[in-house]
Amino acid sequence: MLDEGDNRINSISLPAVGRAIVAILQNFDATENRVIRVSESILTQNQLIGFAKELRPDIKWRTSKERTTVLLQESVEQFGAGDFSVPAFMKLMKGTALAGDTYGGAFDVTDNELFGIKELAPADLKKLIAEKLT
Repeated sequence: MLDEGDNRINSISLPAVGRAIVAILQNFDATENRVIRVSESILTQNQLIGFAKELRPDIKWRTSKERTTVLLQESVEQFGAGDFSVPAFMKLMKGTALAGDTYGGAFDVTDNELFGIKELAPADLKKLIAEKLT
């Protein structure tokens, strides 16, 4: 878990990413030179593990915690020392993109409507998670 597991992060399926890319290419004038934000769901790690525990109570789910501020600091130090390895980069990603609202990991305003991306209802999200756990 990052921090206390309550950092809000976007979630989007690969098929929805594909639909968004096609829509970007079909709407080039509307998307040129700007940041595009699409999301099917905003959730937390605690919500995700809660779904998993509910769907698969037969599994003993174990978690550990990491502080995003520590991960970010470690990555900056590693980069400063010339270490541009994948593990150093992953610390940077977890320390920023997955740090909740600090760096904008959750898009409250999206371009979903422009691209025909629908937000998932909690039941639909749970169904997707169930498919991956079986």
